[in-house]
Amino acid sequence: MTKRVAFWFTFSAVALVVLVAVWFLSNFERQSYEVRGDFKQEAIRNPFLAAERLLEGLGYRVDTAQEAAYLEQLPANGVLILSGDRQYHLTPGRTKALFAWVESGGYLIADAGWVNPSDPIIRRFDVRFRAPEPASKSSQKEDADSEETDSSQDDTARGRAAREPLRRTVSIPGYGRELHIRAFDRRQMYVGTVSPTWSVQGVADKKGNQGMELLEFRLGKGSVTLINGLWRFNNWTIEQDNHAELLAALLLTHQPHGDVRIMTHLNVPSIWEWLLEHAQAALAAALALLAAWLWHIIPRFGVLRPDALAERRSLIEHLRAIGRFLWRQRSLDVLLDAARSNLRAYLALRFSAQPFHADLADRSGLAVDEIAFALTGAPRSPSQYTAAFRTLRELEQRLR
Repeated sequence: MTKRVAFWFTFSAVALVVLVAVWFLSNFERQSYEVRGDFKQEAIRNPFLAAERLLEGLGYRVDTAQEAAYLEQLPANGVLILSGDRQYHLTPGRTKALFAWVESGGYLIADAGWVNPSDPIIRRFDVRFRAPEPASKSSQKEDADSEETDSSQDDTARGRAAREPLRRTVSIPGYGRELHIRAFDRRQMYVGTVSPTWSVQGVADKKGNQGMELLEFRLGKGSVTLINGLWRFNNWTIEQDNHAELLAALLLTHQPHGDVRIMTHLNVPSIWEWLLEHAQAALAAALALLAAWLWHIIPRFGVLRPDALAERRSLIEHLRAIGRFLWRQRSLDVLLDAARSNLRAYLALRFSAQPFHADLADRSGLAVDEIAFALTGAPRSPSQYTAAFRTLRELEQRLR
C-alpha cells in the first residue's frame, strides 16, 4: 500500500468517527435521576428522621425520645408528636399532666390510627372509631335497598382507587393554600359530643355517617390534632404528595417557635423497672423478708453442740401403756390374773401358810365377800373388774 492510499484511508476513518460523535451528541443528552437507596442505620433506628431534619431546617429545635418519663418533662409552649403506642404509658398522672401542658399553651399531634378506643386522649374528646348505629329498622331496610343501586358506583370507585391512591384535601385555617394527603380509609374517626375546631373529611358510609381523617380540638390555650396515621410523616412517605408541607404548616400555624419533641416506639418497662417505679414499698418489704428467710435457713458454723440424749421412758410408763392396751382390747382377765398372782406371791412371802379369806378380812378390815370375789370371782362387766382391782390393791396396802 502506497503512502497516498494510506493517508486517504486514515482520513476517511477519522472523518467517520467525527461524524458519528457529532450525530450521537446531537441526538442524546445526559440527564440525572434520583434513585432511592437503602436507609442508613440512623434512619432505620429513627423512622421520623426525615421529619426531624425538615423541622430543624425550619428553625425548630427537635429531639426524639423513646422513654415515657419524658412525658413528665414537656417543653413549655412547645410541640409534642405522639405515636400510637402510647396507651400503656399514659398513666392517670401523666395524662393529667399532658392535658395541663396543652391547656397552658402546648400543641399536641397524636396518632389516632393505631390506638384503642380506651386511649385517654381519644376518650377526652369523645372520638369514636365506629359509626353510630341506625335509629330504626326502617333505616336499615332503606340502606339495604340502596346497596344495590350504589354497587356500580362502588366498583367504579374501587377501580379508580386501584389505579391511583385516594387523596384528601386539607384546608388549614390561616394557611395560604390547600394541601393534599394520602387517604387512609381503614381507620376512620367519627365525631362524638365534642365538636372539633376544624377537620378533614374521609369516607362517608351508606348510612350517611361522615368519617374523618383529621380532627383538631382547642383545649385552653393549646390545641390537639388527631390524625389517623402518623405514617404520613415517616421516612418512607413524607415525600409523597404534600405530607412534608402539612407537617410544616401545622407547626407554623400553631407554634411558629418553640421546641419539638417526637415520641415514638416507647419502650415497655421490664418487670423490675415497673416495680421500682410503682411498688417501691412492696419491693423493699419483699427483699427484707427474703433476707430474713435466707438468714434463717442458711447454716451458720460455730461451736459444735452435743447431740441431745434420747429420752428413755420409765418402767411404770411401759406398764401403764400395756395396761391401757389390754383394757382397750377387752383382755381384762390377763390383767386380773397378773394382779392375783402378784398378791399370792406377796402372801406367800408374808405368811407361812396361805391364809383364808376370813383371816385376810380380819387383818385388812375388808369384807369377806369382796376379798373372795377379788381372789376367786369371775367378773363380767368393766365395773366388776374395777372393783376387783381396787380390792386387790387395798388388801396389799393394808397387809404391809
